[in-house]
Amino acid sequence: MSTHVRFGELRRSHRVHIAIPLTLRGKRGEQVFEEQVTTTVVNSGGGLLVTTLNLQMGQVITLQNKKTA
Repeated sequence: MSTHVRFGELRRSHRVHIAIPLTLRGKRGEQVFEEQVTTTVVNSGGGLLVTTLNLQMGQVITLQNKKTA
């Protein structure tokens, strides 16, 4: 009996490839920044988006859905 698990078999939710327009806001020191971004993949635990900003691990950002805000 094999106990190997293939990558992806332990996912808790399905990934959905969808482009959702968002506004990303944050602060680096005293400098406030904002960028219009779009998701590429979302699931119940989070998502993936593309940004030109150099975000740091643990940095606090705010995402606002442009259609529901």
